[in-house]
Amino acid sequence: MQKDFVMKSFVMSEGERYCLLVDKHSGIPLYYPNLYLVTQIRNRSLSYSSMESSLGGILVLLKFLTGRGQDLINRFSQYDFFEFNELDAIRDYCQNKFSARTIAQDTNRVFTLEELQWSDEKVSSKTEYVRLTVISQYLKWLAELLTSQSRNKDVTLRINKMIKGLASRRPIRVGRNAGS
Repeated sequence: MQKDFVMKSFVMSEGERYCLLVDKHSGIPLYYPNLYLVTQIRNRSLSYSSMESSLGGILVLLKFLTGRGQDLINRFSQYDFFEFNELDAIRDYCQNKFSARTIAQDTNRVFTLEELQWSDEKVSSKTEYVRLTVISQYLKWLAELLTSQSRNKDVTLRINKMIKGLASRRPIRVGRNAGS
């Protein structure tokens, strides 16, 4: 059975805007992506758009993994980290342009992974950079969390190698004053 995830946006009673990733069929929040969102994004007082952007990057990663039938939690728990060819595949996947209704257009303020269908178009290098940065940060956090009980120097080196490998695949950023 293909997993289907949705990003739910809502406003808390105090007026704070918030978003979560949930399983579309059960409505249950996804544990690790939402834990990451709370501990690494929201608690650092980053904006709602930062939370939304982070979940968007994580959604792209989840869609990539679901399409390949991979379970990231089991994989990292077994100290099986991404190899360079897999990092290339993640990078290539992050270049795809996905079409989806925007939150403003979606009266339910929800979109599913099924609604994200890539086209032949590619995203801008800025969007690709942001996606790969978010995914890199999430993977580092998750790998360290899942291996914290028995992590040794070799595991730490392998995690760092994976993260540096993914970060090195980001497009070169052009400064805003350096041209178009």
